Amino acid sequence: MRLRVVALVFLAGCSGGNLTTTLNGGVLYSPCAEETDVGGFSIDFSGPSAGGSVFYGTVANRSLGSDYWRTLASEGVCELITPDPAIACDPPCTGADGCYPDGTCAPDRITLDVGIVEISGLTSGSRSFEAYLGDYKAYESNPGDLPSPPAAPGAVISLRAAGGSSAPFTLDDRGFAPLSQTGAPLTVTPGQPLALAWEPPSEPVTTRLLVHLVLARDEGLLEGPSADFITCNLPDNGAGTIPALLLDPLIDHGVGTGPLLQLERLTVSSTQIAQGCVSFVVRTRSEQAVVVSP
Repeated sequence: MRLRVVALVFLAGCSGGNLTTTLNGGVLYSPCAEETDVGGFSIDFSGPSAGGSVFYGTVANRSLGSDYWRTLASEGVCELITPDPAIACDPPCTGADGCYPDGTCAPDRITLDVGIVEISGLTSGSRSFEAYLGDYKAYESNPGDLPSPPAAPGAVISLRAAGGSSAPFTLDDRGFAPLSQTGAPLTVTPGQPLALAWEPPSEPVTTRLLVHLVLARDEGLLEGPSADFITCNLPDNGAGTIPALLLDPLIDHGVGTGPLLQLERLTVSSTQIAQGCVSFVVRTRSEQAVVVSP
């Protein structure tokens, strides 16, 4: 099962297994399976000086069916990921149909109005959002709408969609502390595993820690690369390792001018509606430059 969320630099990430738990204690991590994923909502935040959290979401009428990535190799909770090769539709699609990753033609997905979306449990109180007018029905906050961090550690953050093109639904996540930003570049050495360290949450842990390492990234690139990357799904306990078995082929596939490691602390809840699976993600990220030694 893969959590299909676009990060700043590359696709964020793989779940490394079917991990689902509830709010009754323990980690809250229940992403949608890609074959049923029709979208969802997210709150992204940094520290208190970041100027506010960012809320965004869309829900579609059908699943995309693929996230355009596949696993080349895996070791433990880490995977080496590569883009799926483009598959042309033959014969070409006609009318309103679009060409999908598996090479089949199907009606283009459309975004849905799921009614007023209310978020409660924030330190600033509840906030409500309506979908954009027009064909693309997204939900999005304005700068300063939401506090950063959005809620106290351990507090329940609830999202309720009133219903429109779907039945009403509710999703619950948790508040947690932001990740500390790191300074000095991290060194990757061929033939050796990469040890990772970060400051774990001091409160009872409800989060997972996703790691994303891309080496074939050039400085200034702000969108998903066409290159391979490694992703790991770790317990948020302050320590982890990327195995050499995956690092060596990643190095062999090329190193750019701006290799980057991204850590992503998050909780994820999900639920089923008539169209498929909808998720709610609360996350915070930190980034660290990477140097590959000769």
